[in-house]
Amino acid sequence: MEHVDFRELQAQIRRGFKDGEQQLVLFRRQYLQRLHMKYIDWPEPRLLRIYDVQRWLFFLIEESVQRRPYPQHDKSVLKELAQRIEHAVADIEEPVCFR
Repeated sequence: MEHVDFRELQAQIRRGFKDGEQQLVLFRRQYLQRLHMKYIDWPEPRLLRIYDVQRWLFFLIEESVQRRPYPQHDKSVLKELAQRIEHAVADIEEPVCFR
């Protein structure tokens, strides 16, 4: 697995959106607490379109799956998150937003 500097990714996100980091930190906390999906505050679509955000979310989930014995919850959240990212990207042919 590639090493990811979460602080650097957060700094990149922070530079792009003032409230972006807060949304991601809140999502991370709720995800790690295993909140039911209907109570999770999902990041806004404008954040989900950003490559660095998608990368951060991927590594967050991948890292937690290796440590936690709740694969069904992780799978459900990952499925919902993938659908939200898919809906956030209006045009699949649209270039990826890196910031």
